[in-house]
Amino acid sequence: MSYYLAPSLKQLRDEIDAAHPGRDKKSDGWVGDLSHSARKSDHNPAWDAGGVVRAIDVDISDIDVNKLMAVLKNDSRVNYFIYNHSIYGASQFTKRRYTGSNPHTQHIHVSIKHSKSAERSGAWGYSGGSVKPVASKPKPKPAKSNRPTDYKDLTVDGVFGSATAEAVQILMSQIGLYERAIDGDAGKYTWEAVQEWLNGLGYYHRAVDGDFGYHSVIALQQFLAKKGHLDTKKWLIDGKFGKETIKAFQKYLNQQNGGK
Repeated sequence: MSYYLAPSLKQLRDEIDAAHPGRDKKSDGWVGDLSHSARKSDHNPAWDAGGVVRAIDVDISDIDVNKLMAVLKNDSRVNYFIYNHSIYGASQFTKRRYTGSNPHTQHIHVSIKHSKSAERSGAWGYSGGSVKPVASKPKPKPAKSNRPTDYKDLTVDGVFGSATAEAVQILMSQIGLYERAIDGDAGKYTWEAVQEWLNGLGYYHRAVDGDFGYHSVIALQQFLAKKGHLDTKKWLIDGKFGKETIKAFQKYLNQQNGGK
């Protein structure tokens, strides 16, 4: 089986090339190198989906970056993009600081959603005319009562109850990824925030959809193992949100709540 670039991304690249003949392509790329193959990345072929590659890098030297970002924000096929120390994704492509090892200052990274519809070709609108930037809605300022700065130290028992859910919501709120009431009821918006968090840390590279399933748990387990809270000599990174994974998460949450 051979790998191939998603037709939608090939078309995007073709439109950029048509708009900027002879542009500098030094930082262009799509299929991952050895450093990418050692971790999860949309630059790696998705063999379970036929070998499709769902990401490209486009050199920014001779292109209209602002126009390209506006195009990306307007297209439902895009999952997220990264440029100049910032990642744009999830709701309304909110800008967040990107802390990965590659700051993406020479190129813009574009990842599409993991779906057949996102892979399909279709006009992006980059090569023809101007594109009106997407106006982002101002984030509502949450009430102070909904933004506690800390939480009671959790009992490390492997039970994901309301206290643990509240601790997760507080942590996500502290880093600017959760804008709702701290209520200890972990639902779609809580898990979207966790997915965004793991995405920004470089562990999660799939759709931010609030469905905290296999791939989301794998990303969390990899992060907890890296932090030393999940002993991979005893417990597998298996995508199951079980007792030991929850215990490891509780240990991490307690550490963030004062180094305990």
